[in-house]
Amino acid sequence: MAAAQSTGAGWVGLCRGRGSAGAHRHRAWNVPLNPLSIVLALAISGGGWFLVSWAIATAAVDVEQDLHEHDSDH
Repeated sequence: MAAAQSTGAGWVGLCRGRGSAGAHRHRAWNVPLNPLSIVLALAISGGGWFLVSWAIATAAVDVEQDLHEHDSDH
């Protein structure tokens, strides 16, 4: 009996969750577009990706230099 009750409660939770997600999605379209917010969001996300790509490129250059040093030693 307890398993049936927990399964029923799970379905109710899933249905309510889907309903609230749909309501949230509908409300998101009613938010006024603030140009400053858009610029800040783009700057933050672009800056983050720039930092990640810079770190990867720097690591790749370091590895290449280490490989050349290792090859010149042998």
